[in-house]
Amino acid sequence: MREDQRKFLSDKLGNLGNFAIGALVFGQFLSKESFALDVFALGILFCLTCYTLGYIILRGGE
Repeated sequence: MREDQRKFLSDKLGNLGNFAIGALVFGQFLSKESFALDVFALGILFCLTCYTLGYIILRGGE
């Protein structure tokens, strides 16, 4: 994968992580439903996974 492709994919994974935080974590506090710890934890885990994969791809898999 070329460097510009790695940068693009890494950026988009970061954006996906941000959307996960917004929807699954911050959405818990804006919802009228009761707080769901499993959804909150899933949002954090998904976000951290996206950020980590983006970092690994940006480094070139080294």
